[in-house]
Order: sequence, then C-alpha cells, then structure tokens
Amino acid sequence: WQPERGFPTVALVRSRYLGGDPVAPPPGTLGLVTGRRGSGGTRWLEELAARERMRRTLWLRPRLGEPLGSLRRALARAKEAQAELDPGLSESLEAVLAGEGLDLDTSSELLSALLRREDSSGLVLIDDAEQVDADTLEAVVHGAESGAFAVVARVVDGLALPEALQHLTRAFEVELGPLTSELAVELVGQLSSGRLRGAEAKRWAERGGKLPLGVLASLSDALESAELALREDALVRRATPAGAFSPQQLLARRVRRWDPRVRIVLGALAVLGGDSDEEELAALLGMLKEAPPGHEMLHALEAADLLLRDGARLTLPSATLGFVLTDALAEAERARLHRAAAAVLAGADQSRCSVAAAAHSMLGGDVDRA
Repeated sequence: WQPERGFPTVALVRSRYLGGDPVAPPPGTLGLVTGRRGSGGTRWLEELAARERMRRTLWLRPRLGEPLGSLRRALARAKEAQAELDPGLSESLEAVLAGEGLDLDTSSELLSALLRREDSSGLVLIDDAEQVDADTLEAVVHGAESGAFAVVARVVDGLALPEALQHLTRAFEVELGPLTSELAVELVGQLSSGRLRGAEAKRWAERGGKLPLGVLASLSDALESAELALREDALVRRATPAGAFSPQQLLARRVRRWDPRVRIVLGALAVLGGDSDEEELAALLGMLKEAPPGHEMLHALEAADLLLRDGARLTLPSATLGFVLTDALAEAERARLHRAAAAVLAGADQSRCSVAAAAHSMLGGDVDRA
C-alpha cells in the first residue's frame, strides 16, 4: 500500500513510565484518576494493568448510545474464560455478546465469575468513565460490591464522576498534570533514543506543555514536518518552534498533512468510538464506497503508533486522537460517517444496537430515521 501523500511514518521509541507508581485499590473499592486530556491517564491505566498482569483485568471504553455496549465490547475479549463458567452464566455471556440485555443481578454475577480467581481478585479499568453507558457502570458497581474485583476509573478533569461510581467507596484519587521539567526532558531523551539532550530536549518538552501526550505529539509533528531531522548521532533543526501547544493542537497539525485515505480510515474508527473490529470498520467504509484497510495499511498504522491491534480488534491509542480526528472531518463528511455507522448498526442482528444506531442517525442529521 502506497499513500498518495503525507503518511504518519514517525514511530518514536516507547518510553518507560515516568510518573508515580500506579497502584490498585482494595477489592470492592474505587480508585479515581483525573487530569486534563494528554496528561497520561490512559497510560497510567496501561501501566497498572502491566503491573497487575497476574490478575484478570477487564477494560471498559465508551460505546456511543448502546446500553451495555461498553460491557459487551469488553466481554468479547474475555471469552477465553468462558469455559470456567457454569452453563447458566455461559448462556448469559453468549446473550450479552449477541447484543441482548441482561438484568443487573445477572450482569454483575457474570462479571464477578469472570474476574475472580481463587488466589486473587479481579480488576476493572474504565477509560473516559464519564462517557461509558449507565447500564454498564451499574453492573460494574453491583459486581464490585461483592468484593470480586476492584475498579479504577479515569475521568477528564472538570467532568463529574458518573453517579453509579459514586456509590463505591473511594480508596484514592490521583490527579495527573504536566511533568516536572526534569521528567519532561527525560521523556524527550527517551523518545529520541538519547539524541535530544539538555537545552534542545527542554525546548521540545516545553513545546508540548510538558504533558506526556503533548511531548510525544511535539516530537512527532516536528519530525513529520521536517522541523527536526534525527540521524544516527546528529540532529538538524530546520525551523525554530515558538511557544507551547496543547496535545490537541499538535495532533491536529499532524492530521491535516496526512493522506486522505489515512484520515478517512482513522476518522471512521474514531466515529465508532475508537474501538471496533475489522469487520465492523469494513462495513462502515463499504457504506461510503471505500475499501477496507488492507494488511499493509493496518501494519503501517500500527508501526506508526496510531493503531493498536488485538487480533481483529482495532483501537485508537488515545481518546484525544479520536476527538481530533472527528473534529478534523468536514461537517458533511462527519455526518456521512455517522449515517453510515447508523446503517451498519441498524443492520446488525442485535436488539440493543438499534439504540446506538439512533444516536448515530441523530449525529448524522437523519432525524426521521433516529
């Protein structure tokens, strides 16, 4: 696959985690992570999952308009544990994966059975908790109260904690923000494999507002635009950056120079909530007369750290990128993608998808169909 023009080929070295050590709350309680977008909340959850790899972990991410949609998506990744369920709960798992509803007691019992082990409790990680559907959150809270698992939720600074989660005992709250100057400079050094040091590293750290995602976006933008050129040992600065930028501004700069094919594929994934499977994404693109991304394109996007792949599951690496991608779409194009998403979901043989289809229809301006 060859792009017509600008392609995000930059893939910087993944740095080690530089913040405070993430910890899990006790079973049956809530740990809260807050901070503005770009401050590393998702990475905090990833680091916690890595440190607690021996525990069964369930990731929950938003799913537009679909009751129990976040739970269904998460459980689709937990099917390997289905063999341990009794026949009744196994049938319940199949039902929720098929898009059917479950009562609160059954949903919470299913969660508890999947996550609890004899030697350890489970862990539920909720990213962008304020956008996760209420039915999913209620099932999580009801299950957590049994002590089968702990819950850690990330909420964007300034947004209210969902009501359901307020019923859990809060074990701790971590507020993330800009890195210290020393850590921001260290992050630049790690991302550039040591090629940027001292005053030069500080310059790029400050350009990204010392926010983890901002620093990463600052370097990626500069390399793609040829403001920076990193060689084996040398650095060539082609232009002098001025001022600090938000992660959203820096990502928007990158998106604007990308190939149209890249923008439509990643934009479609963003409209689907930044979390989809290849079949669903292909169906949406097909509605637009666009071919699905082939293996080479998916591999290239993954290599550029703009796509995470887990089998057939495709996920954007950050919610911030998803917002930037949808904002970068022309209004008519964004509406067209939402209408296509509505058609795909309406055609799915899953009763609860009809609610999500209606939400996409509304966002696409198709009020009659909604």
